[in-house]
Amino acid sequence: MMTRERRKRFVPRFCGYPVATVSLYGPSAEQATKIVVRIVPDRDAREISREWLSEEWDIRFDTGVAHQISVYLGHHRVQSMMLNDEIMGCPHEEDRDYPIGESCPYCLYWTKEHNCAKRQAIN
Repeated sequence: MMTRERRKRFVPRFCGYPVATVSLYGPSAEQATKIVVRIVPDRDAREISREWLSEEWDIRFDTGVAHQISVYLGHHRVQSMMLNDEIMGCPHEEDRDYPIGESCPYCLYWTKEHNCAKRQAIN
């Protein structure tokens, strides 16, 4: 997570392609169990993505996962990156983990707050 001091020094800008986005998902707004990194290699290219999952702990604090993400970004020679340090929604996916049009049965927090199906529209 970005500290308040680092956030003050951070100046968002586009530095070229490839562009990466890093998104956090979890069963509540306090615990992330899934990180999704999406990379757009160039303006007209289709995105590629990779996920990291943890059922037991907050994945944001897993140094092994942080290293793997760093290697992945380096391998794709990412020039620009967008990181949302807030958890965006539940880690489960509509049609894979639960039926289309229904709320996620595993993440009651998001059902009450945002409904997991809404998160799918963002992706």
